[in-house]
Amino acid sequence: MEKIKTKLQLAFALLSIFFIPLLIATIWAISTANKWIILGILLLDFFYLTIESTFFFVLLFNRFKKKPAEKSNESK
Repeated sequence: MEKIKTKLQLAFALLSIFFIPLLIATIWAISTANKWIILGILLLDFFYLTIESTFFFVLLFNRFKKKPAEKSNESK
């Protein structure tokens, strides 16, 4: 499980690198006023943010998930 968590953290870190260039590309696409470029960039934004938010959710869920042994100790 630890290997999977490490791989997810690495994937999230790599995806985060492309956030600023993608934001700049979105601003550029809107400034060109070409509807096909805008549509393409917005679709790319949608898929990018979906993947990144999924990785972020999984990492947070694993971080705050309590182990069964810890839960049983708290209930006593």
